[in-house]
Amino acid sequence: MRNNTKLARAVALAMTGTALSAGGISTASASTTMYNTFNSGQAPGYVAGVPSTATDGWTHSGGPGNGGPLTPWLGTAGFARPFGYTGSAALSWAAELDGVGDSATISAADSQAKYGISADIDTAKGAWQDASLPPNGPQGWRHQLDLGLVASKVAQQITLTPSTVDTTFASNFGISVYKGMDASASWSHHGSWNRGYVAGDTSPANLAKVNGNNPIGTSGLTFLTFMDSSGLGPYGGHSVTFEAEAGQVYTILLGGRDGGTSWREPIGGYKVEISSVPIPAAVWLFGSALAGLGVIGRRKTPAVIA
Repeated sequence: MRNNTKLARAVALAMTGTALSAGGISTASASTTMYNTFNSGQAPGYVAGVPSTATDGWTHSGGPGNGGPLTPWLGTAGFARPFGYTGSAALSWAAELDGVGDSATISAADSQAKYGISADIDTAKGAWQDASLPPNGPQGWRHQLDLGLVASKVAQQITLTPSTVDTTFASNFGISVYKGMDASASWSHHGSWNRGYVAGDTSPANLAKVNGNNPIGTSGLTFLTFMDSSGLGPYGGHSVTFEAEAGQVYTILLGGRDGGTSWREPIGGYKVEISSVPIPAAVWLFGSALAGLGVIGRRKTPAVIA
């Protein structure tokens, strides 16, 4: 009976520690996806039936001039911008997870299914890096760079996995994750980002080309991590994982990486699968609490037979 009591106390202690570490684990599984309606209702890469080279996600109807009425959002209260976003950079989508283990999918199909409007979720192959030659070297273009926001109500580990939803270009993406939201008063969608970055090169000089804060001339962004789907080097892969703090908003910069010299072709739809798991340290607390109370690893003492 005494051992059972100790086990119960150990489990309670471990669960309490896990909840504290994870910012309070929710028992409900839910998420909210939100979409900018700028250029919405069109086939991927098209506006009014014409191939679109327009930057997605402008927050005002006037587009790059940031003039005119605010662009309505889907999935937010009062069609407002998500998370109180006030930045000038174009913003295409946002997602919020309620509890540990929650998931979400960002896509035009998700927007259509939930809100009856197909959001413009597409990007061009040159948004991560194109095949520009020296002196510029490989570079990503801001024109077709998509910006998203991700937040979680509890602390947990979040993984983002992008892929294409049509056949216009391969699933070659780059994703950079930043803590915070754009706070700049003006933002130019002209120019490049990640200029000259060479996949697989781990030298400080090369990584500095992608690891910096505010790479597109914004303010308020602190670099966390990135993924380069070339598969080369420690950052190569097809998903990116980071530890999210409870209530903190993270900015996601996403673009295709498929070679070529034009920033505008081809343009194709994509989706981002968002999944989550407890932060590993929270799981370790469970075992630590049990071991600390002698519940794990205890051997029975052989009975002495007289």
